[in-house]
Amino acid sequence: MDNFGSMIVFIAVGHFFGTKAAIASGMVVIGWGIADRLIRKRGFETLFLVSGVQTLLFGGIDLVSHHPFMLRFEAVISNLVTAGVFLASLFRPTSMIEEIVERQKSRSFSDRPDLRRLFQILTLIWVGYFVAKAMLYLWLGMVFSLEQATAWRAALGTASLMAMIGLSIVGTKPLYQLLYKLGWLPRRPEGSIPL
Repeated sequence: MDNFGSMIVFIAVGHFFGTKAAIASGMVVIGWGIADRLIRKRGFETLFLVSGVQTLLFGGIDLVSHHPFMLRFEAVISNLVTAGVFLASLFRPTSMIEEIVERQKSRSFSDRPDLRRLFQILTLIWVGYFVAKAMLYLWLGMVFSLEQATAWRAALGTASLMAMIGLSIVGTKPLYQLLYKLGWLPRRPEGSIPL
């Protein structure tokens, strides 16, 4: 719910009450998420900030417009921006995937160059996913009506995201073993467990 709550609410409200109500409700969810983080002093993950700023920006433009024109291509832009953020994280000390895993595991991987390289490769895979999804959404936006494109995006986007998350969880260990055998990962420190 932290990162995708606004999308879920948007789809549900849009189905019953229309586009403007869906945009407004998505913005309310983001606002609530910001307030919750400030009250609980949880901090802001990069992914939450990126998706939140995009929702508020694009949603605000569409709310004041007579016809929500950003909605048709907002998903294309947001996926490209997200891909860019993931890509840019490769030039920081901690890649996006490493940041996510560190938050989940409550530990740093700075002592594991093999895992850090793996997280960089996984980050690149996610960059490819977001770019491919943006291209698919662009095609859907040009071929179908707004309602049809939104329905296709909701179905395909949710299914592909769940598949990517599942593959990232289940496939990380086999990917690590393959990359380690191929010599694409640095040697792991003595006495450390592979993954």
